Amino acid sequence: MRLRAFRFLSERYAQRERPSVAAEFLLFALIVLTATWPMFTLAHALGLSR
Repeated sequence: MRLRAFRFLSERYAQRERPSVAAEFLLFALIVLTATWPMFTLAHALGLSR
């Protein structure tokens, strides 16, 4: 029974459509931009205050 469930899940995963590289790259770029934007904004604000 366990082997049958494992085979079912592995076949289902193998046949699943893989997302496109462009979509993955855009998501990665969005994450990097979201993480770095506050740092640049803070650095710019500190530069203006001097």
